[in-house]
Amino acid sequence: MRLVFGLVLLLGLGLAGFAVYMAQDYISQTEAQLARERQARSEIVPTTDVFVSTRAIRYGDKLQKNYVRKVRWP
Repeated sequence: MRLVFGLVLLLGLGLAGFAVYMAQDYISQTEAQLARERQARSEIVPTTDVFVSTRAIRYGDKLQKNYVRKVRWP
């Protein structure tokens, strides 16, 4: 009975290890494909950094650092 328990335990550990190996391979392929897609997307439309206001600013107001943020703009 103990031999059967040991064999089942080893079989379970082996299957779990194989599942981790397959999941790791799948995740790395997905990450690589996502990186290629992001690279291709960035080459489609050239963008540049511009600064935009984060709130309404009236003419003559002093511009402060927390009133603007940088965004990518085509």
